[in-house]
Amino acid sequence: MMLTTILKVFILNLIIHAAPFGKIDQQLAFQFMGEQSINKGDCDATGCIRLEADKLLIRGNQTGNRYIEIYLDGPAAPGDYKISSQNRIELGRGRSKGNQIFESVYYKCSGCDATYPAGSITITRAEGPGGYVEGTFKTLLSEKGVWKDQVPIEGSFKVYRER
Repeated sequence: MMLTTILKVFILNLIIHAAPFGKIDQQLAFQFMGEQSINKGDCDATGCIRLEADKLLIRGNQTGNRYIEIYLDGPAAPGDYKISSQNRIELGRGRSKGNQIFESVYYKCSGCDATYPAGSITITRAEGPGGYVEGTFKTLLSEKGVWKDQVPIEGSFKVYRER
């Protein structure tokens, strides 16, 4: 009887400790051109989220060839990172929008020097493997190869770090 009780407590303890690995709580959400996108990263209809931590790269994939990528030139650490050639955002609007790609760099004309809009990527939480990287971003994006007005984007992320 006592051995059975100890065994049940041990198994229950394993299940409780293993639960976070069964359900990873992550999300990548943003607003762009009047549309709100929420990617829960569960690899079903809402898409998948991946995180590379050597140089921070968060990529959110969704159906229809849509994606968003957030880059930082270095490992995730709490702080505010201004948009630049190293700290940037790229957004693919997918097949339904003509596969338009927007990026956080602006060219006034073909052959002009790149300029970077105001805005930043802010890391508010940066845990090691088995933890989470959280933050927000806010900047302007321009359609790649097209010299038009910049469009605001704003969002947040909470991504599980595997390694």
